Amino acid sequence: MFDLTNELLLKALMFVLVFFITFQVMIKLFKKKSISIVIGLIVSLIAAFYVSPSQMLFLSQTYSVMGSILLISIPIAIAFLFLYSSNIYGGLRKFFWVFYGIMVFLFVRNQDFDNELKTTILLVVIIVLALLLIFDNLIKKKFTFIKETRI
Repeated sequence: MFDLTNELLLKALMFVLVFFITFQVMIKLFKKKSISIVIGLIVSLIAAFYVSPSQMLFLSQTYSVMGSILLISIPIAIAFLFLYSSNIYGGLRKFFWVFYGIMVFLFVRNQDFDNELKTTILLVVIIVLALLLIFDNLIKKKFTFIKETRI
């Protein structure tokens, strides 16, 4: 069978994902919650039972890459909105973006990805941060203009 390690966690995660996707599709199709729950449970149990270890490894690697991308991109979006909608000076904004780039570099370096994927992620982050540093004043002016025209 399998021991209580990542394989069980991945099977449970896949069970939950397949159940909720199937449930949402069936509820729109049948409009009855009980039928949707039963079909969702049956499909997710079959999916969790018949997935091979090689497929589980592929899913594990896919989820870890996607999780890392989300861990990098969500804070960039939140920081972007916070920094440019507040009255923080340009030097502090630029310092934050440099600091964030260093933290992303350290985070990606410690991940267990192949070198090509690490290089791609770091290249995209460097390009985005470089554009933010170059167009910092322009972005701030646009945010200030939008803020003033709303009032």
